[in-house]
Amino acid sequence: MGIIDTKFGGEVITKKTKVYKFDDVVCMIRFLQAGKAEEKEIAQKVVINFEKENDFIDVSKVIFWISPEIKSPMGSYAAAFISRDAAEKAKTGKEGQLMNWNEFFKNNK
Repeated sequence: MGIIDTKFGGEVITKKTKVYKFDDVVCMIRFLQAGKAEEKEIAQKVVINFEKENDFIDVSKVIFWISPEIKSPMGSYAAAFISRDAAEKAKTGKEGQLMNWNEFFKNNK
């Protein structure tokens, strides 16, 4: 799948350099939960930095802001930020919650 909105999306890259593209982080999570790629075969999981078009960041380093205020392509209502400070700044005065990758992954089962 191609990335529709360059503020969202992610990729799973295997050790054999196969790239799976997703236009919304929840699609990527469902792909991983379904076991479409074995964890031992994955080299990298990245998402797009909401504040910088086409800037991919390792999922272990991002903070997600999840809010109905965020209109993501597939309705995850989630945007990835490079730091907690950046996410909190974007969230100022708006509803929603902040989560790291593990929290967000577990909350989407």
